[in-house]
Amino acid sequence: MDTPRWNRQPFRRPVVPDPPENERRVPPPSFRRHPEEAPREEGGSQRPPREEPPRKRRRRRPRFRFHIPLPRLSPKAAGALLGLIAAAAGIYVLVHQPWFHFGHVRLSGNKYVTLEEVMDAGGLEEPVNIFTIDRSKMEAALKKDVRIQKADISYSWPNYLTVTVREREPAVYMHCENGNFAKIAYDGCVLSTENAIQDATAPLVTGFSLEDPEPGDFIEDADLKAMFAFLEKLPASIADRISEISLDDRMLITLHLEGGVPFIVGSGENALRRVDTFISLCDDLEQKKIRARYIDMTYEVPYIKVE
Repeated sequence: MDTPRWNRQPFRRPVVPDPPENERRVPPPSFRRHPEEAPREEGGSQRPPREEPPRKRRRRRPRFRFHIPLPRLSPKAAGALLGLIAAAAGIYVLVHQPWFHFGHVRLSGNKYVTLEEVMDAGGLEEPVNIFTIDRSKMEAALKKDVRIQKADISYSWPNYLTVTVREREPAVYMHCENGNFAKIAYDGCVLSTENAIQDATAPLVTGFSLEDPEPGDFIEDADLKAMFAFLEKLPASIADRISEISLDDRMLITLHLEGGVPFIVGSGENALRRVDTFISLCDDLEQKKIRARYIDMTYEVPYIKVE
């Protein structure tokens, strides 16, 4: 007969007695207490463990997500957009065809270089297609011409490819050891070598000869470079009046103006330092009609030898 429910006792786990002292087993090493850990008390209780400082939590870096909300296009709008893209691609392919001709080439800033020479350097022929021209390649080809110091190519409205050049101006003519004459620019670049002086665009330098330079070479002599820099700073009205430049054994400069008045300016460094004085003296000679045998600028105060 079953025990009635009201008389049932709750389930209790049986209490296992502790083994005797001599039969107690040593716990495995993984369960042994740390030497610093407090021992158990007699009642089985344990001292609270030593408190450890709280660990610092890492701050999470915020994550940025780049998102551009795109509008939803209707089928008609999507078709129109695809049509525009296809039309733009077709136009791009069309204008880059070699048989498609559009635009003209024009030249500015030139004095010696002609448009035909620019076209030949760039490998162009009329009619041209300005969309197929490689500007960087054309600029590199133009810089190979010793007369051109800098070239810039740009597009201009409505259909022009504008080539702007800065040319090297001739500074002097100089004798060569082989009997030719070298035309040299202000930056020391040899523009050309001829067996005779072709024009009067620059004065002649006497008393010094070059060792057979080639067009495109640069003069590296410090005294000559200082003389070129001095001449470049002169206004055109005075530079055109210089007919001859003579150099002695010490590379001292004497300038001969039209009318026979020589200026002894000394070294190239002294000429650069006294360029303003030289300009004012040339203006005084022109305005006051001073008749002088020579003017020596090697002194601190220029010496004027009057006739």
